[in-house]
Amino acid sequence: MLNITKSNFEKEVIFSEIPVVLDFWATWCGPCKMLSPVLDELAAEYSDRARFCKVNVEDEPELSARFGIASIPTLIFFKNGEILKKAVGYRENGGVGLGLSLVWEIVALYGGEIRVEESSEKGTTVAVKLPTDMKTKLL
Repeated sequence: MLNITKSNFEKEVIFSEIPVVLDFWATWCGPCKMLSPVLDELAAEYSDRARFCKVNVEDEPELSARFGIASIPTLIFFKNGEILKKAVGYRENGGVGLGLSLVWEIVALYGGEIRVEESSEKGTTVAVKLPTDMKTKLL
């Protein structure tokens, strides 16, 4: 994931031709550490559809202040240089899976569908179909 600083913010986030998920985090933040591998996996899987970036709040206090970051992790979703949504904190969604709440946010913002199926034999299965030609993936 790309580290964002005040010097590359405009180029990498505002003028990005694809949607951007911007993660405000710190090295000492436990929930940030839990969220990080989820974001890394999504960044690798969907690098051609969305850009996943990080801002270390200790290294970039001006960017943190610009967006009113009071709690971390905070995710800000950008599309065409504009903020679409801000999500604060890390949470597991109903025990379904690590990072599922993040997937819900991305699907809600960029389109797609989610199907949750409960089975006594298989447990909970979540199928996510993301926009355009992104394949359906079981989480």
